[in-house]
Amino acid sequence: MSPEFYSLGQDSLSNIGFAYYDTDKDGIDELFVGSLMDDELKGSIYDIYTMVDGLPTHVISGTARNRFYIYDGGMIVNEYSSGALENGKLVYCLEPNSTEMVYQWGTKIDAYENEDQPWFTSYTEDEWENVSEDEFQSREAASEDYTKLDFKPLSEL
Repeated sequence: MSPEFYSLGQDSLSNIGFAYYDTDKDGIDELFVGSLMDDELKGSIYDIYTMVDGLPTHVISGTARNRFYIYDGGMIVNEYSSGALENGKLVYCLEPNSTEMVYQWGTKIDAYENEDQPWFTSYTEDEWENVSEDEFQSREAASEDYTKLDFKPLSEL
């Protein structure tokens, strides 16, 4: 389990929850462990588990500055921050019967790279294109399109 779990103190079992959701649409729910804290991280996913060849398998862990959400009915969005002048959202699909997360697209604001026009999009994980703010906003994974998981507190297990 991610280091975030250990930073929540004595009440961590009430502040962390679990939920099931079939993101890869293979008929088998994935297990998500996430935040129940009543703050800006509420609903963020710390850990994702899936089934690979009939065995539960860890996919990925997040942190406060590198967190995950379910987007648009099944994709997984990774929100990250690399400092005050760079943050982004990377969108993936989880391959069925695998821990492979396949990159779909990304958006980032990177004033380190271009202070005057800091908006970027990407369709490969390592090549970014500088775009207008309108192009950026039309492509960014909107947080209002995140799927709200019904996390149950670990303390209820």
